[in-house]
Amino acid sequence: MQKDNISDSLVIILGAALLSLVALYNGFPLVYSDTGTYISSGFEMFVPLDRPIAYGLFLRITSMEISPWLVILMQNLITSYVLHSTVSTLIQDRRMIARAQLLSVLTLTFFSGIAWYSNQLMPDFITPLVILILFVLMNNKKISWINKTLLTLLLIFGFIAHLSNLLMGLCFAIMVMIYWLVKRESIGRDAKMKLLYCIGVVIFSWCSLAVINRVVDKEYNISKGSHVFLMAHLNDAGILKPFLCEHCNEPEWQSHPLCPYKDSLPSDAAGFIWGSHLVDSCGGWKNSKAPFDQIIHQTIIEPKYLSMNAYKFVQYGFVQMGQIEIGHGLTSYQNTTPLEQIQRWFPLEENNYKNSRQNRWNGQDLNFEWINLLQLLWIAFSCLLLIYIFFTPSLSAQISGNVKDLIVFVLLGIFINAMITGGLNSPYGRLQARVVWLLPYGASFILFALTKRYRNTIEKKLQ
Repeated sequence: MQKDNISDSLVIILGAALLSLVALYNGFPLVYSDTGTYISSGFEMFVPLDRPIAYGLFLRITSMEISPWLVILMQNLITSYVLHSTVSTLIQDRRMIARAQLLSVLTLTFFSGIAWYSNQLMPDFITPLVILILFVLMNNKKISWINKTLLTLLLIFGFIAHLSNLLMGLCFAIMVMIYWLVKRESIGRDAKMKLLYCIGVVIFSWCSLAVINRVVDKEYNISKGSHVFLMAHLNDAGILKPFLCEHCNEPEWQSHPLCPYKDSLPSDAAGFIWGSHLVDSCGGWKNSKAPFDQIIHQTIIEPKYLSMNAYKFVQYGFVQMGQIEIGHGLTSYQNTTPLEQIQRWFPLEENNYKNSRQNRWNGQDLNFEWINLLQLLWIAFSCLLLIYIFFTPSLSAQISGNVKDLIVFVLLGIFINAMITGGLNSPYGRLQARVVWLLPYGASFILFALTKRYRNTIEKKLQ
């Protein structure tokens, strides 16, 4: 048993090393425009207006206030560990676990976007891992209490690191309860306990975020800026303008601070939040809550606008499904907030930051054309494979229940992520690209199972 544990640890470390090739290729951990806010929130101890503080604290702790390279090392170790836990759930032959783990990590690193997120100073790397952890907790029958505890802690962190993940957890809990009501007579005691456990983790995560915000910001809340993002969504979806044009002539709406701007609204969500003065004209992020909530509430209770909201939620969600390009937003960030925070908190890393491929020559050293093409081909092959298996009962019968459950978790996770991020805001490339690698990852286990059975059949015939 001890030898197995040492072997498992070594495999996880090797997997992390493979994932780290992207950061080594870049010459520095990848950054995004929001990276600066995450760094400052963790080091200065404040809850940002537009995101949780959890990942900022993670940055501060894992960097040890020395280097962001330590953050990337931890993120890659976490990613490799969760992938290893998934492989261990699906494959019983311990001799094959190490091979499958290293082969899958190697393939994912060179043919998908996984490492472009695990090597980025952003919480996006944890979103697909949340889906895999839920699968492992629900399906691994021999999980040790140590691994269960570690995965649970990672799941809680995953939920509170990004608000979309928290909503994903809520959707999972709702779906579990519906499943329970429909299948309550056929669910075994062990399955019920696992379902309750995962629901408990979701509830605990919501409460934990509120408590963390209370400790740091002296106020219980989940998000201080959700009303701004929802209003920006209404604007982006084309709902806000007709609403204002219809209601601003009514006495109770004439004094609304957005009415003077009904004919000059920006065309997208980003322009509404960051590129205009609309939020400031309504009192800023904090004081705009009342007037924004008034419109949001009205567009829900009026059938006309409720139907518009429903239509745009579905439309944007499906549009988001196609936003899978790797590298979205990974442009040069010279003379920006990320650089300012690197200079302030990691001064020894400033030149490495400036000389990285991402920031050198205005980011022209980073080319995502080939990796996007390879990922697209892999996704297309995976979709064809899943369709073929689905319509071939004889092959479908050869796939284990755990592998089928993984496919269900993956498909639901990808779909829910698209609906939450696209349907409640607006389609945005990086938010779907961060999870899409789960599809070929899940399909690879079907290919592995079929290949193994075919090899066993050949060996029996040869004997």
